[in-house]
Amino acid sequence: PKDNQIEVIYHLGSYLRDDLAGHVLSIATRTNRDDARLPTLINVYKSVEYHERETFEMLGVYFEGHPRNERFLLPEDWADIPPLRKEFRIKGR
Repeated sequence: PKDNQIEVIYHLGSYLRDDLAGHVLSIATRTNRDDARLPTLINVYKSVEYHERETFEMLGVYFEGHPRNERFLLPEDWADIPPLRKEFRIKGR
């Protein structure tokens, strides 16, 4: 939060090739916290669909080009900031 950035880290691996099974590639990028937008990787890795949706809902990062940037875990009437952001405070605490 100090530099008003949010970092998204992808950990990529392969279960299809035995020679790659023991390797994990980590890719990190940063975006502005106030308007957190990144391009989706869904066209490259279909398996990111759920993870990008969860990141959108819980951290407020919008994935441009993702077909389902919509609520699916939080209640429909959720009006607060994304609950996994550091500035989120539980009411009553």
